[in-house]
Amino acid sequence: MQVNKLSAIAFVLVLLFVMIAGFVIYTNVRQELLRPPALPSPAETLAELTPVPQTLQPTATPTWTPLPAVTPLPTLIMTLPAATAQPTIQVATPTPWLVPTSTPTPAGLTPAPTLRSPSPTPTQPGRYAYYLEDEVQHDLNAGCMAQYIRGEVRDRAGHPLEGVRIKVYDIWGNEAYSTSKGGVDIGKWDVVLGPTPNIWHVVVVDNAGQALSLVAVVPHHQEGPFQDACVHVVNWRRAW
Repeated sequence: MQVNKLSAIAFVLVLLFVMIAGFVIYTNVRQELLRPPALPSPAETLAELTPVPQTLQPTATPTWTPLPAVTPLPTLIMTLPAATAQPTIQVATPTPWLVPTSTPTPAGLTPAPTLRSPSPTPTQPGRYAYYLEDEVQHDLNAGCMAQYIRGEVRDRAGHPLEGVRIKVYDIWGNEAYSTSKGGVDIGKWDVVLGPTPNIWHVVVVDNAGQALSLVAVVPHHQEGPFQDACVHVVNWRRAW
């Protein structure tokens, strides 16, 4: 009971101290807020209004440096060498195994002044399995809806042969293959061409690509009397 009384007295004392301290602080702050601001003295006001003289720095006088004299460049005179004459291009002569022929031309076809390989002779047995049956022909009467090289392959007795492989190629590396047909078109073969002028080579080959005949040259849309021909005929005959 005695302890409770002491606690109550201590609480009242602390409360009174806080109230007194708060009052004192409030009074001081209120006085500071109500105090008028201090005015500057006349001497300070005069000093602020008096302009401060500024010292001007002398401006540096620019100096002029003369530019060096320009030396003209020497004039270059180029002398072109005199044109030399171009060497004359020699035209290669036909391959020895290509010889002109005078074999009669079948009806409806116009012979071309091209060269053909001769038939194997008894002095060359087994040299080639096939040879040109007649010269390369150019059909001027055929239309140009389709342009191609065509022909037939026959045995020694003149019967059409099926399954004989023909290779057609040019100097640019373009090549195509055809095989003689069977059935109603037995012995016939053809390779479709484009309208671009070219010189094609035709040869009979085996399944490994080895030549079984000499090469027939077929000019396609080249200058000459057969320039407009779109169909060319190359017929082959077996040697034995």
